[in-house]
Amino acid sequence: MIWLVLIATTAAQALATLAMLAIPVIAPTIAAAFGIDASLIGLQVSIVYGGAMATSIIGGTLDRKWGAVRSSQAALGFGAAGLLLALLPWLASLALGSLFIGFAYGLTNPAAAHLLTRYTPPNRRNLIFSIKQSAVPLGGMLAGLLIPPLTEAYGWRWAFAVSAASLALLAVLLQSGRKAWDNDREPHLKLHVNPFAGLSVTWQNQRVRWLSGCGFFYSAVQMCVASFLVTFLVHEIDFSLIEAGLVMAMMQAGGVVGRMSWGWMADLIKNGQKVLMIIGCIAILGSIACFFLTPATPQILVKTVFVTLGFTAIGWNGVYLAEVARSVPKEQVSIATGGTLFFTFMGVFFGPTLFSFAYGFTQNYTATYAGLGLVTLAGMAMVWKSRKS
Repeated sequence: MIWLVLIATTAAQALATLAMLAIPVIAPTIAAAFGIDASLIGLQVSIVYGGAMATSIIGGTLDRKWGAVRSSQAALGFGAAGLLLALLPWLASLALGSLFIGFAYGLTNPAAAHLLTRYTPPNRRNLIFSIKQSAVPLGGMLAGLLIPPLTEAYGWRWAFAVSAASLALLAVLLQSGRKAWDNDREPHLKLHVNPFAGLSVTWQNQRVRWLSGCGFFYSAVQMCVASFLVTFLVHEIDFSLIEAGLVMAMMQAGGVVGRMSWGWMADLIKNGQKVLMIIGCIAILGSIACFFLTPATPQILVKTVFVTLGFTAIGWNGVYLAEVARSVPKEQVSIATGGTLFFTFMGVFFGPTLFSFAYGFTQNYTATYAGLGLVTLAGMAMVWKSRKS
């Protein structure tokens, strides 16, 4: 049963991530279509995560009322609708579509945490959560491998339409598991029950509160690294759109391997917080390496830098969520996950926007990427505080 649940939750989050990265992965093309500067993609990412913040804090309550499978189906519906809205020729529809995609992304993690906690033995929790969290870089790989080539061949609107259809199809397929997996739902639960209970649980638990601080800073770094990569490579390292998309896919592949590897290590040494510290140290080195990239840098070295960043800056989430789950009673896991993800999404909400402003000051991506090392260091300080709690 656990493997079917794992496949279903992983697929749902992978496609939600595909929707979330569909615009950033072809940022130069979208910017040209709407007549805006590509560096402003950070604002679009912030809109996405504003929506994710809104649904993440009520996700635990919706999981209890609807069931986690129904919540996942709703997420996929929001994602498909968001991509279709982005097809319209107005900036307002692009912004609204981004908000819908954010609603989708915010619903997936609490639902997955609810299902996986029910079916996963405690001694395998780090690994199982990390495998599920590999869905995020898997979705990034799909975005990098599929959307740029589809855009080059048929145009970006067809690329978005195909992506929307894939989300809708998975929503239909998930219906087969709903009867068995949503048998713990509470259909008569009133939604006016405090939907912000997750924030209260998070803030009252000192350990989870500090971990949420780590999530804020680490997620800001993760989203900046991924969102501006294509624009960075195309504008400053002279990569083509398809070459940059391939590097995006390779970086996300590094994230897949990283999430499973770090999860395995955390279970092996029985210390997820130490693993989060190790991840931060390596990510700082990767950020600093970005400062030295130029058009003359051999492509293999460019790819190595970003695969390393994928392995670390995109590889931390499974260990993080398993640590949150370990820090609260079993019946509070879904609610606490939604609460801590509110702070994680705050990092993603503010991170890309601040990155855009920092780029406006430095006028080059190499220095701005290097500055992400300081943000990672702040996240490591939060992990250190949680260890003392």
